[in-house]
Amino acid sequence: MKNKTFLVWILITVLMFGIFSCTTFATKNTDTWLAYEIPPSMINYYGEKIMEAQLSDGSTFYVFYDKEINNDARFYYVILMQDFGWRLNDHIWSAPSNARNTSRGYMYVNPKRQVAVYFFPEGTYDVFKLNILEKAHKN
Repeated sequence: MKNKTFLVWILITVLMFGIFSCTTFATKNTDTWLAYEIPPSMINYYGEKIMEAQLSDGSTFYVFYDKEINNDARFYYVILMQDFGWRLNDHIWSAPSNARNTSRGYMYVNPKRQVAVYFFPEGTYDVFKLNILEKAHKN
């Protein structure tokens, strides 16, 4: 009887850790910004894959340069900053103490918007396109 109780407690602990852990479950419909550390040497403007990663649902995405989305770079930058809790007022950004900050050398990917914002180490940013390949379903 003690072994069964012990096993039940272990199972509950593992389940609770999984539910309340910091792991982000991300799918192609996730409207949040996922962070990936990328060195600047991987950034290219030729339309080639810059990075590739897998989402929690098994689908894969890759990031590449797209001239059309680059026209909206400031738009996506402002969306990212607002999603992190920052507000722009008279060209000055401000945020409460619990706002999320960006890190230089990171690519922030939003699967739902199919866009990525990269922050270069010197403080500039650029915007890239996402292509999501859904996981093939086996019959």
